[in-house]
Amino acid sequence: MSPRPSCLIFAHDRSLLDTTFETTRRRRMRSRNRLNLDRKIREKEIVYFEKNLIMTREEMSACADENKTTKLIVDVTAQMDQLRNMSTMIQIEIRENERLGAHTYDLAKNMCSDREQEKYFIFVKDLDKIVNLLLSLTRRLSRVENAIKNLPMDAEKDELICLCKKRKKLSYQYVDAKELEENCDKRKENICQILSHHFSEIQFANFLHYIEVKTALIIEQRQVDEKIKLSEDHIKILRDSLPETFN
Repeated sequence: MSPRPSCLIFAHDRSLLDTTFETTRRRRMRSRNRLNLDRKIREKEIVYFEKNLIMTREEMSACADENKTTKLIVDVTAQMDQLRNMSTMIQIEIRENERLGAHTYDLAKNMCSDREQEKYFIFVKDLDKIVNLLLSLTRRLSRVENAIKNLPMDAEKDELICLCKKRKKLSYQYVDAKELEENCDKRKENICQILSHHFSEIQFANFLHYIEVKTALIIEQRQVDEKIKLSEDHIKILRDSLPETFN
């Protein structure tokens, strides 16, 4: 096994990298502020879509004005394209942020002990899993709650019992996931303490930025993906409501 390179050998290169990443980080923060503003505007633009296009197939079938339905399809498709563009921007941000994360991990490998490196690696890996788990459970719980709320009065009792059992199970899983999140937060404090002893001020700021943005981008990506899926479902319902001559 080749010896681990001395930190002094790469001190100058790391200094240049840190300066580059700090400049990139500041530029990315300004860019993210602009993107966040654009996203807020886009969110307002699809409020009508989310609030008013959640219709049943029967309601769509009852729509007598095919031209209006066709216009709705065009509008929802345009909004879906905006969401896909947003998804592309998020993917670009994810790749840029992971570059920063890879650089930070390389620094940890050169500066930290093997045990400290392992703690760092496991923490970042678990962070991904826990955030995605909480998002998934939250979404599934919401669907079950909506299913119970919208259950018709004449629904079978067994159906309600089944949904209630599913809600109970998901609730327990959510509580367990929150405990994992709390544990992950404690490990983050430990990692921060370790890295603060090894990293420069800029290097440590880059690490904090990487972790914060990583979590935010995971959430943003999942939200956009769900909205794209919802818009695809709505377009299908709208098209199915049209006479065959319109399809």
